[in-house]
Formats: sequence, C-alpha cells, structure tokens
Amino acid sequence: MLARFLFRHFSEPISQSVSLFESLKFPPFIRRIFDQKEFVEPTPIQTQVWPHALDGKDVIGIAQTGSGKTYAYAVPSIMNITKSVENNFSVQRHQGPLCVILLPTRELCKQVHAEYCRFAYSIGIRVAMISGGESRNRQITACIGGVHTVIGTPGRIMDLHAGEFLDLSKVNNLILDEADHMLDMGFEDQIRNIVYNMPKNRQTLMFTATWPEKIQNLASEFLIDPLKITIGDTDLTMNEDIEHQFIYAPDDTKSKHILSLINENDKNKFLIFVNRKSEAELLKQFLIENDVKCDTLHSDRDQMIRSMVISNFRTKKLMVLIATDVASRGLDIKGIDAVVNYDFPKNFDDYIHRVGRTARAGAKGLAISFINFESHAFTMKKLKKSLELINQPVPSFFDDIIGASNDQPRKRR
Repeated sequence: MLARFLFRHFSEPISQSVSLFESLKFPPFIRRIFDQKEFVEPTPIQTQVWPHALDGKDVIGIAQTGSGKTYAYAVPSIMNITKSVENNFSVQRHQGPLCVILLPTRELCKQVHAEYCRFAYSIGIRVAMISGGESRNRQITACIGGVHTVIGTPGRIMDLHAGEFLDLSKVNNLILDEADHMLDMGFEDQIRNIVYNMPKNRQTLMFTATWPEKIQNLASEFLIDPLKITIGDTDLTMNEDIEHQFIYAPDDTKSKHILSLINENDKNKFLIFVNRKSEAELLKQFLIENDVKCDTLHSDRDQMIRSMVISNFRTKKLMVLIATDVASRGLDIKGIDAVVNYDFPKNFDDYIHRVGRTARAGAKGLAISFINFESHAFTMKKLKKSLELINQPVPSFFDDIIGASNDQPRKRR
C-alpha cells in the first residue's frame, strides 16, 4: 500500500506558499547569491517546496527539468546544515555527510555541484562530488577528510560506502533528483542499499519529471507522510514555450536539410539528436567537411573529452553539438536556440526530454524534427495529440505516416 500523500496542484493554493524571496527570512549569504543571480522571485517549484522543506517535511516534487528544482532543494539543504552544526563548520576526519544528493549522471552532478557550492563555500560547508569518470582516490581523500554534503551518482556512492570510506550513519537530509531517470538507468538496487544504510529519522526530498508506479512505490518506502507537489501534469507534457516545427525528410536528404538550417542560422546554438553513436560521428564528419565546426557527445567518448565538449558548447566556442540520448536528460545548458531531432526519437518520452533542452527557465525555444515514413508512428500519434492540446499546428504528413503504419499487416507472434 502506498503511503498517504497530501496532493496539491500548483494551480491550487497551498498554505504558507511564498510569492517573493522576501517572504522567507533567508540569511544574508543566501540573499547575496540571489542578488548576484538577479533573481526577482522564485519559480513555481521553489515557491511550493521551500516552506515545507524548511519546516522539515518530506516532499515529492514533480516538475520538468529547467523548472528551478536545484535551488528548490539546495537552499533548504544549506539551511538545514547551518542549523545542524550551529554555525560551527569544522569537520573531523572520516566525518560522514549530513546531506546526500543522488543524481543519475556525472554531467548533472557537476552542474548541481557548481550551483550548490555558490552557497556552501561562502560559509565553509564542505562538499564532495562522488561520481564515476573522476579520480576515485581523490574522492576517497575528500571523504576521509570529512564532508557536510555529498553530491553523486548511486554507483560510486555505494562503492565508497562498501569500501568503508563514506559513512552514511549521520545523514539527516536525503535528496533524490531525477528519480525516474535513475530508475530507468537501473540504479534501483544501489539506491535502496544507500538508503537502508541511512538513519530512518531523516528528511527526504524526491524530485521527478514523471510519476509512474515504480516511482510511487519507491516514494512509499523512503518518505514519511510526504507532501506531493505537482507543477504541471504528472505525465510528460509539452512545454508551451517551445515552437515545434517538422520537416519531411527522407533519410538520404537529412544531411542536406541540417546543413541548410545551420548555414541559414549561423549565429544560433544547435543541439542535434541522433539515435546511434555511429550516426553522430558520420554527421560530424559531413558537417566538418562542409566547414561547420561541431562535435559529438555520446557514451563512447572519454569522460574528459565529454567534459571539454560540454564546456565548449556552454561557452559558445562550439555552436553545434551532435548527441545521442545520453545528453537528453540532465544536461542543463543555457541559450540553446534550437533542438533538432535529426533522427526522430523512438518514444514520446525521449521527444519531450530532448526538446526540453531548449526554452529553459521561461525562455522561448525551437524544436525541429526530421520525419519520414521510417519514423516511429506510435510516437508521432502521441506527439500529434499533445501538439493539438497546446494549439500548435500539426503537418498533414503526420496522418499519412500514421495511416501507412496502421495499414501494415500485423506480424504473427
């Protein structure tokens, strides 16, 4: 049986909700960061989460990436540590963390670590990033030296705990970000092992973009009488700040179309998605041969190279990035003008997560998809319905492709 959830949509009033930063008595060091970031008011997820998280309650936040989730949990975490240590931030050797933040990928760990440390380093909170693709020995040294917060992936955190380098017995604040993605990546066993080695009387915050049964079951085990806050819908929905465009392009014409798009918009930053690593490299070679500076991001690339590519794309040294779905979730780069589905995704969830890399934090964005009779008709059917719900035009060739798929004889099982 699932735990009892207090369910509220953002459209409904919640007691103690915050309309402006001034409504909560944040200490000066937090307000300075807000001022530096030129924050005028909190995002909806921050507005709803902060009062309850600061009050020590368990919270489930359901919201899409780019909604401000990182600060929704980082600020209460920092406040919780400050209160726990009574402003004495010295640590003992082998001192385990008070806060653990679990994330699905190294790239997302780096992004959250950078934002979290804006607050932490200004008052002496010690933070360690624990993830694969980084020096294990260096991470062990950080843990042995004592930490207040660990930000990491489940596999490496479990590895260091099993090796008795990371003590989880003092954790009073657990945060699971992109919980649905972590389960999709097969981290459920590691997450369970980590949580079972923590005190039961902790505060737990869980954030997820979707609310499937497997996430509900996990929440019922890990959280106590949580408040469940939904920003938008519990299903993946279309971001209305994204304009969706579709180009009918047989496979042998797609390279011509993408080259034309890039050349006609050479000041824009493009994130191009393909379905296979080999396709990413072939497209990169084609574009370079046609004087387009670009690079690729996929699982076959060395971690150091991946970090360099992401940095170059973030700082606009690189304006065209070709990626597989390894980058479609967790990658938070501002200023992506257009996402291009060079290869149409195999399912609707992937479409939403891919195009969600643009139109971040209230900005406008553009999603362009190449479609032909080889595209996945079931995905197109769900996409058509979602486009109609937000009053965006649907090309007539959608029906032709969906209809052609329906006309195909079913294979005998």
